[in-house]
Amino acid sequence: METLTARIPVIWWLHPGALFALVCGSVILAAWSIPAYAYENNWDCPKYVDDLTLLYGLASIALFAAGVTVSRPRAATGGDDPAWASAVNWPRALTLFRLSYRLCFTGYAIWLSAAIYRGAGLELVKGVLTGEKDASYLMKDTYLVTLGGLTTLTQFGIAGVILGCVLCAAGYWRAVRLPLLGMAGLAVARSVFNSERLAVIELVVPAAVVLLQLPAATRRLRRDYPLLFYAFPMAGALSVFLLFTGSEYLRSWVNYYAGRGDSIWEFAATRLSGYYVTACNNSAYLLQHPQIPAEGPFFTLSFLWRFPGVNLGMRWIFPRMMNGPNDLFTELLQSGTNPEFNNNGGLLLPLVDYDVFGGLLYWLAAGVICGWCYRNYRRNAIGGILFYPVLLLSILEIPRILYWAEGRIFPSLIFLLFSVRMLRVSGLVAHAAKKEPYLCPV
Repeated sequence: METLTARIPVIWWLHPGALFALVCGSVILAAWSIPAYAYENNWDCPKYVDDLTLLYGLASIALFAAGVTVSRPRAATGGDDPAWASAVNWPRALTLFRLSYRLCFTGYAIWLSAAIYRGAGLELVKGVLTGEKDASYLMKDTYLVTLGGLTTLTQFGIAGVILGCVLCAAGYWRAVRLPLLGMAGLAVARSVFNSERLAVIELVVPAAVVLLQLPAATRRLRRDYPLLFYAFPMAGALSVFLLFTGSEYLRSWVNYYAGRGDSIWEFAATRLSGYYVTACNNSAYLLQHPQIPAEGPFFTLSFLWRFPGVNLGMRWIFPRMMNGPNDLFTELLQSGTNPEFNNNGGLLLPLVDYDVFGGLLYWLAAGVICGWCYRNYRRNAIGGILFYPVLLLSILEIPRILYWAEGRIFPSLIFLLFSVRMLRVSGLVAHAAKKEPYLCPV
């Protein structure tokens, strides 16, 4: 096993610096190079991404990469720990997994009960699935309105999937397969009926990141067929496009855009690229109009504005935001951009909140943290295995939103932090167990 571990190549797109440069660099370069008339014609908004915006974006990417370099991971030839399973308290891992998926299922049960209570029925469900006009919007905006603090329980599914995949790699497949399939099915239903594609992505991506690192079968594939894994980014991009096309077909194509002459594929490509390009454009607009945003960390600490109790304190400290960040951001979009494309873009938002110097320091610090977590992920340390999948998902979403600052990820981050503390066995026990690595019983 030591020989096998020593020969495993690094998957370049799992490296935080490479992934950050790829996704953020490609989007900001595209937003900068697209001419102004294309913004007007395709997305009905002025272009705000200019040369200075591009410079700020590239500087942010460079400083993030510098932070990752400071926390440079150990070489793949000596970093992976083949005895990782011996250093985990597996009975507690099972208990935590069960708690997380039960919280997730409870959230979905409350959400479904609320929708039924509001009047949602099988006819509306059929209307959504068949693309009936306005059925998707009616389901989302009327019957599936979230309940603060209750439907948020569904987000424990992210922690549940990560813990479940770790348990799979340790031999607990039979104990976790049905809950994992249940959470995946609920996420798919959520993406269809609530037009929330991220619900699927935020389960699939962390699961893939865990399973690419731990199981012996996958690791042998990485050793014997390294070129296979170079196709994963293209396959992932194609999967996102197909998922987006399918959901937009039911949501907006058959309702409004089918008669305009374009094909569904051209429509989906223009709209999907628009979500990313206009997100960058929106943050460029905010950066160029510093008099508009309220004082305070509006975007980089947005979860504090949604956390019960804490949000009252934040609004007291920053009185210009008494109506809440969502209402304020909507006003900002209406003052100079197209509110239909309301993603705020993540790359430039730290510069909006903390000015240019503070924003660049933010990305340097973020790079240090991501690099440290990646190093521990490559070493099979339980903290890295649990946290790095969430950070990688956040990096993928940065061109569109600052995902790790969103309230939707907060429950799982707290749960995973608690899990790391609970799953570690004592140092003496772990050291002794490494002499004879084991897998948990099936």
